[in-house]
Amino acid sequence: MKIFHISSINHPAISRLIELQRQDHQVWFVRLVYDNSEKYKVVKNGNWIEIKGIRKVFDQEGDERLRDIFDSLLKDYKPDLIHVHVFSGMSLPSILNPASSLGIRKVLTLHDHSLFCIKGICHNGVKKCVLNSVLQCDCRECREHSLKNNLPLEIYNKLRHERIKSILVQCEAIICPSHHQKRTLENLFGTDSRFRVVYHGVYLPIRKTRKTKRSEVWFGYIGTLDEAKGITKLLKAKDLLDDLDFRILICTQNTKNRLIESLRKDERIVLIEDVPREELYEKFFSKVDYLIVPSIWEETG
Repeated sequence: MKIFHISSINHPAISRLIELQRQDHQVWFVRLVYDNSEKYKVVKNGNWIEIKGIRKVFDQEGDERLRDIFDSLLKDYKPDLIHVHVFSGMSLPSILNPASSLGIRKVLTLHDHSLFCIKGICHNGVKKCVLNSVLQCDCRECREHSLKNNLPLEIYNKLRHERIKSILVQCEAIICPSHHQKRTLENLFGTDSRFRVVYHGVYLPIRKTRKTKRSEVWFGYIGTLDEAKGITKLLKAKDLLDDLDFRILICTQNTKNRLIESLRKDERIVLIEDVPREELYEKFFSKVDYLIVPSIWEETG
């Protein structure tokens, strides 16, 4: 089988999937590179293809230049299946429509909520959005996009709702990383056997860790230090645990964050930065007793 994997991020999970599939199939990785160039450019290197200069689209609007590129690529390579890894900013109609016109099968894996949420996180900055219908969306991003399109919010939401339904109807499967996201899709668009849950994988060869014997409890936090990831809630919780002997190991790459200096001064926090992925098990996971999942708005990370 000939397979196209399409993504804007070269994620290790995608790389591993491609590695396994190449044992039995012909597989290409097509990476979308966003830099808003005036001219889109296709760079081919064996089974790696990059499309550079792409503009980001947050409401599933079509991009004619991108559509023409995929129309040409799909005609040249003739894949049997395209697997689109959905991250915020992707214009899905520009990929799926030419594939459908050529009779190519299509699968989506949702890595965030951008299929049905313009912001991609179902969080309006104050609280988690409880979506009962795309037609009811009224967050700041939806209002801004409706104004940009010179449409009343009600009409704009109807347009976006139809775009999403058009995307769903073209796909053989829509893969969610959690039951929560699958329930959200069903709540918005009805029960559908094509909505599937596949949990994020664990690389099984790395299963054993060396634990250090100590009296205090170690909590681990790995990720960016953004408020939407829950770092402020973690720091508030820390101050409530006066009767517990503990440390918090924070692993991050967000070195320009305003919290960095205050975290370094806290004696109960150990901060490690820029740890290579292959060293995370030894330098981070092997040292913590409890892992804090850094997110207050989604479980897809």
